[in-house]
Amino acid sequence: MTDRPHKYLIAVQKACELLMQFVHGKKLSDFKENAALRWAVDKQCRIIGEDLHHALKVDPGQSDALTDPDEVVCLRKVVGQGDVDIGDEATWEIMGKHVPALHAEVTAFLADTNREHAGASQ
Repeated sequence: MTDRPHKYLIAVQKACELLMQFVHGKKLSDFKENAALRWAVDKQCRIIGEDLHHALKVDPGQSDALTDPDEVVCLRKVVGQGDVDIGDEATWEIMGKHVPALHAEVTAFLADTNREHAGASQ
């Protein structure tokens, strides 16, 4: 794997971490009432979608390590750009269930890749 897709995936990982920090300890009502929180979620969803899109474009083989990568890329259009209004409840569900799962998958993929590179350099 070249550095470029690796950097995109690190950006996805960091955006997931930020999203999890933003929503930690919050409730759906907090999300509905807090414009700054909704903006922050929107921004990180755009980052996730864009960077995953670029990572998969550079190295399509990475999609095997992720559950529904095309749906994650579409996240930038649904949540980030508001092309389709899925509602606060669905957005909140994505933050609670799918973002932590994506974070775990990307983190595992990056760790495996780092182990492979470390083993190859020895």
